[in-house]
Amino acid sequence: MFKRFFDCDKWDKPWYRDLTPGEKCAWEYITSKCDNVGVWIPDYKGADFAIGENIDWAGFVAKCNGNIEIMANGKWWIVDFCRFQHKDLAEGSKSKPIMSYIELLKSHGLWEAFNKKPI
Repeated sequence: MFKRFFDCDKWDKPWYRDLTPGEKCAWEYITSKCDNVGVWIPDYKGADFAIGENIDWAGFVAKCNGNIEIMANGKWWIVDFCRFQHKDLAEGSKSKPIMSYIELLKSHGLWEAFNKKPI
């Protein structure tokens, strides 16, 4: 089971406040179901079932203020997830968890994109 930090400030962000209750549940769902670096393999049917309503997923992405990128393989990347969860990602680290997060980013082809994003 993954354990995650929770962004208490999201309630103050205009893009999050503008989401419908179902879309807020969708955000919570994908941030709970994504891997350790914020990549989610879309399962719209499962998500809709868990949320209890059908979400307009394309509209949802558009409303998320650039916080979700659709990868070439169709997976979703929650752009700031990894930086929020793991503040100390440095390639020279000897920490096994840090090294595993970096390897996971690399396996998704996201390491360079992660490093280009300003802190």
